Amino acid sequence: MKKRLFSLLLALLLCALFVLPAFAADTEHPLRLIDKVGLLSSQDKAKIIARLDEVSEENEFDVAIIIAPAEEVGSQTKAYADRCFVENGYGMGDDDSGILLVISPDGDRVNYAYTTFGEDSRPFDEDAFDRLDDAFLPALRDRDYVASCLAFAETCGEIAESGGIPVVPWIILSLIVGAVLSFLIPMSVLKGQLKSVRMQNAATSYVRPNSMHLTQERDLFLYRNVTRTARPKNNSGSGGSSGGGSHSSTGGRSGSV
Repeated sequence: MKKRLFSLLLALLLCALFVLPAFAADTEHPLRLIDKVGLLSSQDKAKIIARLDEVSEENEFDVAIIIAPAEEVGSQTKAYADRCFVENGYGMGDDDSGILLVISPDGDRVNYAYTTFGEDSRPFDEDAFDRLDDAFLPALRDRDYVASCLAFAETCGEIAESGGIPVVPWIILSLIVGAVLSFLIPMSVLKGQLKSVRMQNAATSYVRPNSMHLTQERDLFLYRNVTRTARPKNNSGSGGSSGGGSHSSTGGRSGSV
């Protein structure tokens, strides 16, 4: 009886050792919604954070939003978003992939910018940015911050999940491939029926004996191939990105509404 009890306690201890680090890692992740202006109620913030967490964990791609005052953001909203992504420790996966939206009310207008980081942000190209703008900017123009944040989170999840490629182009591509195959298959069948035609290695079979006599022969130089190799440049004094764990934004947009 004591051995069974000891085994049970040992199993529970091992389970705790595996669960606690995962729980600690989850709690250490920075909040995916930071409202420095106080535009959102506690209930609204909880609703948006829950959706941001869900979208981020489902796709292993961090989606976060910061609402900051204009005096803190300054005139370069995109640069502020880049800096906040790194300083707040956003990003998921080995290369800290994610996207951050910054919303900054400034008098009668609202400045915004979003920035992407990491290899997994490749689906977020210009077409995806257009899709994001169409999703969250209408609500932002109406100063409906809750709807705007939720639309941003939802659309980011859809882009990350689908790889940024809408379903319609895939349908069009399938139709094109089907049309090409429907043309090539009958052509290959007809070609196989031409049994009287055989490939010849030379043109001698098409020339009658003694029907052609060469009276003059000469060699003409028609073409030439020139290969050039670029001289390597010395970049030792040029300014570039610093190595050793540095990472920079892979894209994004900014504007005002």
